[in-house]
Amino acid sequence: MSAYARLVDEKLPGRIGGLYLSGSLALDDYRAGRSDIDFVAVSDTALQGPELEMLRRVHNELRRLSGPKLDGVYLTWSALAAAPVGLSVPYCLRDRLEPNGDFAVNAVTWRLMHRHALLLRGPAKPVVRDDDQILQEWCRENLRTHWGSWVRCARGYGLHRLCSLAHELVVWAVLGVARAHATIKTGDMISKTAAGEYALEVFPSRFSGIVREALAGRGGDDRSSYRNIFARRRDLLAFTEYVMAKFIDRSVLQIAYAMLPQSMWREATNERDLKLEQAVQFLNGPDFIPAESQPAQLDFIPDASGGRFRFPTPRPCEFAENNVVHGRLYCCADDWQERPVIVSLHGGGDLPGNQFGFHLFARRCLRAGFNAATLELPYHFQRRPRRYGRLNLLCQYIPLISRDYLQMAQTYAQAIAEIRSLSGWLLAEGCPAVALVGVSLGAYLAGLTGCGDARLASIVRAIQGTRMGLMLSQAEQVVGRRVREGILRRRAACEELDRTPLNLTLARPAISKENVLLIEGMYDQMGWGTPIELWQSWGRPNIWRLPHGHISTALSLLMPGLPGRILRWLELRLNNAAVQPQDQ
Repeated sequence: MSAYARLVDEKLPGRIGGLYLSGSLALDDYRAGRSDIDFVAVSDTALQGPELEMLRRVHNELRRLSGPKLDGVYLTWSALAAAPVGLSVPYCLRDRLEPNGDFAVNAVTWRLMHRHALLLRGPAKPVVRDDDQILQEWCRENLRTHWGSWVRCARGYGLHRLCSLAHELVVWAVLGVARAHATIKTGDMISKTAAGEYALEVFPSRFSGIVREALAGRGGDDRSSYRNIFARRRDLLAFTEYVMAKFIDRSVLQIAYAMLPQSMWREATNERDLKLEQAVQFLNGPDFIPAESQPAQLDFIPDASGGRFRFPTPRPCEFAENNVVHGRLYCCADDWQERPVIVSLHGGGDLPGNQFGFHLFARRCLRAGFNAATLELPYHFQRRPRRYGRLNLLCQYIPLISRDYLQMAQTYAQAIAEIRSLSGWLLAEGCPAVALVGVSLGAYLAGLTGCGDARLASIVRAIQGTRMGLMLSQAEQVVGRRVREGILRRRAACEELDRTPLNLTLARPAISKENVLLIEGMYDQMGWGTPIELWQSWGRPNIWRLPHGHISTALSLLMPGLPGRILRWLELRLNNAAVQPQDQ
């Protein structure tokens, strides 16, 4: 830095009034021969054209010298005092100057300047806009976009896949992802070495091998403890995917719980007030899933495109809006009644999945020679009562926030009755087979339906729920103390509900296990189920374990790979079901 300071003072005398070291030097984690030197240079006014040309010459001369490369950003005092948003400033990367860009113009640099930077010249305590919220938002976006994009590329083909085999990439990715996670959790910047130690402490022990590999590389030891680079790459991608999946799921849960009315946690939690006893009696009685189910009376809407339909619910409630079931039928040909049907069931509040994701999936079904149908679940979308907020509908499904357990049980009964009613209509029209494909809440309802209806040809359940008690551990991880106390008061109720048919591990599918497929997100933080427990209790049906969380598994259903794989799995089972009546 002495050579830099001398050259910049020669070329631009008096212009650089502040010079600070950031990065690994500021965090006491500099590694000679491995670390670059990060700096922040500050001037009274922005550097202009001729000055930038002189600055380029400075960095060109430095590049000819041996020693560590410089990474830095050129700011003004006024820029430091403002939020690091929407700025484009000169910067250098490995001693190559760029006249404008947003490299290092972020909340991390501002936090380092405010708390950790080493002074070379200028004010010891410059005015810096250090904002916790901006820092948190930036780190979340960095995990989602930068690291998410890198993992997708590394999982794909080409240069990124090849580079992910390199030892340097292990150090960069493992410690970079862990560092972002630590900043989100602790609110402060830590060094890369400290990030590795943090990862060993907070993440599951199955990732300790790849974390120690990264720490050893950071310390200068390039010897690998892995038997081959492909095993190391597998653990590298598993670790980064785990951290990002966990972060995304937890963030969505935190936002959802924060958006719920605070009055919800102050309302009655007495089991009698919440009608727990009546709910248990109803769930354990014959009326929850009756033996008989009448086909729906579909009314196709003439002015709507794509076979939109509606029919009256077989189990009406007090809300008129919720008593009309809405759906869409995609017919693969004029003789559609001779082809099997795949009915898609959306997740809780998942409007994008229902309107766009399932539409794309339906198009794939048509190309494969299958009809497709979608169904809006009770209290969702067009069926949401006017007095309900967008998240209040979840009160009808989640015992942790339900105001009335009997009404919740009746909502599940209503959803199951509607799925069976639509299935009955399709079969009555002549369709030889009906399969259910459910995601999240839709997967849970597909499981409940499949345990009571042997007419179904197949069931596919992605990121499914299993039993109510598991919601407690999910919620406890993400909510504040006051909300957590309210949730824990529901523990006894959840345990009681787990002794009813709502606990899928106590039931068995009414169809062969060969026609059941479970899709698990290995890092799922939002699902209220243990797929392995369900897999064992259901006689070990087909199960696919994906290296994703809840949200990322749902998103993967929109990508080309997973939907095609599901259709190929269903094809044999649906076609076999279609020819069985002819063989008998």
